[in-house]
Amino acid sequence: MSVRIDCNGKEILLCKNIAFSVLHSNILTIIRKEKINVSHNLLNLLERTDQDIYGSGIGIDIEKYINEKEDVLLFANLIKQAIVNEKSQYHTLPEEADLWHFYDELIKYAEELK
Repeated sequence: MSVRIDCNGKEILLCKNIAFSVLHSNILTIIRKEKINVSHNLLNLLERTDQDIYGSGIGIDIEKYINEKEDVLLFANLIKQAIVNEKSQYHTLPEEADLWHFYDELIKYAEELK
């Protein structure tokens, strides 16, 4: 099964559930450890992606969940930190290149927002 995330009508992430599960788990750990306040919209995105990780996969449009520049930048930075943390601990991350592309696309999306 896979995780597909679109933005502005284009696919910005397509990866296996396991890769996104690792990323998602790391994001939640970062939020807890650093006591980061997340908006209601970003929390909804994290809950939506968590609910379906072990099911049949997910397909979402990120614009329906986060469309405020601050939320997108926070999410992008959490993605980046999660990738770096996972690589430093385990020296590998499934589908790492796609995850860096996801981060880059989130930054582009944030730049388009006011």
